[in-house]
Amino acid sequence: VKILLKPCGTRWVNDEGKDALMVAAHAGHAECVAALMGDGMAERVSSRLSGAFTALIVAAAWGHAHVVELLIPASNPDHQNTGRRTALILAAKGGHLDCVKLLDLVTDRRKSDDFGHTAFLAAISENQPECVRYLMQHEDLNSHARNGWTPLMYAIWRGSYTCLPVLRPYSDIGILCSEGKNALMLRAWE
Repeated sequence: VKILLKPCGTRWVNDEGKDALMVAAHAGHAECVAALMGDGMAERVSSRLSGAFTALIVAAAWGHAHVVELLIPASNPDHQNTGRRTALILAAKGGHLDCVKLLDLVTDRRKSDDFGHTAFLAAISENQPECVRYLMQHEDLNSHARNGWTPLMYAIWRGSYTCLPVLRPYSDIGILCSEGKNALMLRAWE
């Protein structure tokens, strides 16, 4: 990469609008990301593709923790793409616990996407029990989400059955949602 940087520069983009930094972040090539950032691409770290994807969001979505760690200091970790998903939400959704742990230190975990999903609810939605276990330490498991359901109710509705044993010991199954059902009733309905 360093040999190619001198004659080419860092301004080239492909038909999708991806530059070398975005491609390296997507592929998980930490050495290339480091070389590109050191050669004038650091100011482009927050540049966006269509859909408002940044290099950090792409690296987090693909679970490249070593690249996420390099990009965090030069990025806005709270940036949201067009679906209002942050790097943390996408890392949790993908079950990339190492990325979740790195991003959780520098982001606002309360940010939600267009569906009202925080990183915690995204992890439940995609049946990612390790991310749920990590993220739930700062959550009120008996609170109601935007739709009136608790996280346990949401896990049942989504069919995220490997998350149930993680959530159940800390959840009150007697809480009723806005439809007058509790978690047990929802499970019986399934």
